[in-house]
Amino acid sequence: MGNTLHVGEELGLGRSLTDDTFALTLRDDGDLVISDGDFVVGGTGTGGRGVVRGVLRKDGNFVLVDENDEVKWSTGTDNAVKVVVENGVVVLSDKKGNTVWCTQRYTGRRIADSARDGGNITTLRPGDELGLGHRLSTGQCHVTLQDDGNLVLSHVRGVIWQTGTGGRGVVRATFQKDGNFVLYDQYNRATWATKTNGASADRLVVQNDGNFVLYEKNGNPIWSSKQHAALNSSMLETASRMM
Repeated sequence: MGNTLHVGEELGLGRSLTDDTFALTLRDDGDLVISDGDFVVGGTGTGGRGVVRGVLRKDGNFVLVDENDEVKWSTGTDNAVKVVVENGVVVLSDKKGNTVWCTQRYTGRRIADSARDGGNITTLRPGDELGLGHRLSTGQCHVTLQDDGNLVLSHVRGVIWQTGTGGRGVVRATFQKDGNFVLYDQYNRATWATKTNGASADRLVVQNDGNFVLYEKNGNPIWSSKQHAALNSSMLETASRMM
């Protein structure tokens, strides 16, 4: 199957189309996702809806269907003859090779894998992203993008602050070059943001004092979890005393 699905062919649960880096996978829960390893950059959001296969039908529409052949998601195309994964982009093309449907190109920069495997990375720079399960950590305080999509600032004694975005389809947290730090779902829709676009942002840091801070290049803070959210102040004080 490689990186291409032709008319009449199916993608079953657990199967993938792959290029050199990215994979388009129909997960066992029925969600169709594009990923770089375990770092999901987009998906259909069809998990739990009974999807059992993806099919490029003879009418040129690529559809996800359940066991009764009921369509749960589709590209809405009527002339596609193949589905191809190329450089992280899913492309449907017609007989002449013209693109009739495609996903957005992934342009983010994932931070080092040690952010997922327990290493102590404390800082994001513009263009950096956290994937599900990735974290920033001082060793004592951590900012983690949990598998449920909630971004959580925690200390060994418990949660200090969170975005409250669990269950909303978040797949990545992006420190954009325009200065905004944004949580995106699988449809590239923003579900939460610091609303700091336009600022001369330089770095986003988790600190040992239990704060998560966005700094300008001159060192001035322009956003912090402590300032812009309802924090558990007693937890912060406890964490600070223990550092």
